[in-house]
Amino acid sequence: MGKGFYLTHEAKSWEQGLPVGNGQQGAVLLGGVQQERIVLNEESLWYGGKRERAVEAGKEKLEKVRELLEKGEASKAQTLCGRWFVGNPRYTNPYHPAAEAILNFEPFGKVKEYFRGIDLEKGEAGVKICFDNCKTVREIFSSVKYQVTALRMETDKEQGMSFSLGLNRRPFEENAEVEDREISLNGHSGDGVCYDVRCRVGKTDGRVCVEGGYLLVERASYVEIFFCVRTDYEDKKSLDACGRLLKEAAKAGFEEIKKAHIEEYGRLYNNMRLEIEGAEELAQIPADEFLKRCEEPKVQGYLTWLMFSYARYLLISSSYGCALPANLQGIWNGSLTPPWESGYTININLQMN
Repeated sequence: MGKGFYLTHEAKSWEQGLPVGNGQQGAVLLGGVQQERIVLNEESLWYGGKRERAVEAGKEKLEKVRELLEKGEASKAQTLCGRWFVGNPRYTNPYHPAAEAILNFEPFGKVKEYFRGIDLEKGEAGVKICFDNCKTVREIFSSVKYQVTALRMETDKEQGMSFSLGLNRRPFEENAEVEDREISLNGHSGDGVCYDVRCRVGKTDGRVCVEGGYLLVERASYVEIFFCVRTDYEDKKSLDACGRLLKEAAKAGFEEIKKAHIEEYGRLYNNMRLEIEGAEELAQIPADEFLKRCEEPKVQGYLTWLMFSYARYLLISSSYGCALPANLQGIWNGSLTPPWESGYTININLQMN
């Protein structure tokens, strides 16, 4: 890992995963040993269309609320507000995940060492797992220039790696297709936007074939996979771009896309620098370990640097190359019922996001 942070265990939920993004698309890598899960997001994929939520009779209760407040009966005033002033339906439509990519690997062996983390200077996440007789490495980032999320995996296992690749949008899958080297899911998000979620296997020295609703990659020492999500929020024709963007990315290849990504991301991330004495030394310690030592002055200094730098990474990843502002969770969400619908909340969240 470069300058950033790392952990020594796989994520148990998407909230513990490693986020990457290009403003328009986001992805969270969980880093599973035998099953890798990648949660995919798109900034405009909200459930449902426009709804009329105003309670017209509510304005007639305003004077009563004022009277209760003047009498010091704040609790009763709050109850009345909750019944008449919060809208009906009460909740807004939520921000939804686009899909989840699931990769199931044939066994590598017994795990000896495990690392996953984020390189804040390169704007990418990664996983490195050492087994008793081989190792495997995964790299992932989202490109503004190519408008895809790019994943590369490699191994020095003698027989290579074999795995299945599928896309899942349960329970809202409408249309699914698997052909050649590409999987696609498309449909409507309620009565809201139309979406198209796709992944494509690019360069590899392994065998690629279709089996049912999955792509199978067999005996590969390396493989490149690209993900793209589009909606018709801005333009009805933008849905057609998904397949084209994936083919262009697969042709360009992971390394060319990564080079362009590091250059573009670096223009923003490297336009200032905060240095904390001892940060290089502490960067070699797993994040979950130095959090236990947070009362040590040197660790506190490093945590200051890390939180500052990680916040900049998240800000760039969720709001550069986008059409919409970052929501309550940036652009990352793995739940159909996220807290506060992952909406736009005009309080401290406005300043935070």
